[in-house]
Amino acid sequence: MTENLWDDIIDIVQNAQSGITVDFATVHSVNSGGPTLIFSGEAAPSAKDYKFLKSYIPVAGDRVMLLRGIIIGGWR
Repeated sequence: MTENLWDDIIDIVQNAQSGITVDFATVHSVNSGGPTLIFSGEAAPSAKDYKFLKSYIPVAGDRVMLLRGIIIGGWR
């Protein structure tokens, strides 16, 4: 990893052979255990609550990016 996390993320996304799973979703709701998500191409929200980085505060409606099942950030 380099000192710039976003450069690393872009490299991972562009290099599909990295073996790291990258997903995009929309925050459906935020529960005490974490947000539930609607993944791109899906209609129903997940049954699972997802973990997220401390620097991101999930809000319903946010688009988010996940690496290995952990929300690394979002945008409105």
